[in-house]
Amino acid sequence: MKKMVLVLTLAVFALCGSSFAQDPNYFNNIGIYLDESADAFCAETLAPGNYPAYLVLTKVDPGFVTGFECKITLEGSGFMVGFAARGNHIDAATKPGEHIVGIADPGLPVVDGKCVVADMTVIIADANPTALFIDGVFFSSLSGQVPAILSNGELIEAHPSLGTSSDPVLILNSPCEAVAVEDAAWGSVKSLYR
Repeated sequence: MKKMVLVLTLAVFALCGSSFAQDPNYFNNIGIYLDESADAFCAETLAPGNYPAYLVLTKVDPGFVTGFECKITLEGSGFMVGFAARGNHIDAATKPGEHIVGIADPGLPVVDGKCVVADMTVIIADANPTALFIDGVFFSSLSGQVPAILSNGELIEAHPSLGTSSDPVLILNSPCEAVAVEDAAWGSVKSLYR
């Protein structure tokens, strides 16, 4: 009987479609990388010096990006300088670290789901860890002060590439391994009983 129920349930899902939505963080990501192909989000050991970095949109629908907004912050001993959006653009942000960028038509093309929207330089002062974060701007176009992308005429929420706004999108001079979700969750549970 249990097998019959399972078969019927699977058949209903196959015929009607799944009622479970895909994780929205999987698409429309925004991150900072050490390469334009959006592969290098971490470097465990960097000598002091200047390093190029790129603000890249990933897993974006094909077409053209005509704008974006985000706030970039840096924690640690490094500095970020020389932010330059690509294309014929205007950056209308007024607060430090924020970027509200409009790009003239046709915009920047999305190639293989990726679009490099800005170039910057990260300066590493010493061997101490440095991390960069992405969040929404103060005068956000979307509710909830979240990063946004204007793509194919539609304003959509952009998700920080490695999780949430409290997670770094670029990690320098620090281990690249992510903390296991179970460990973080168990630590939170244990702290409730202290």
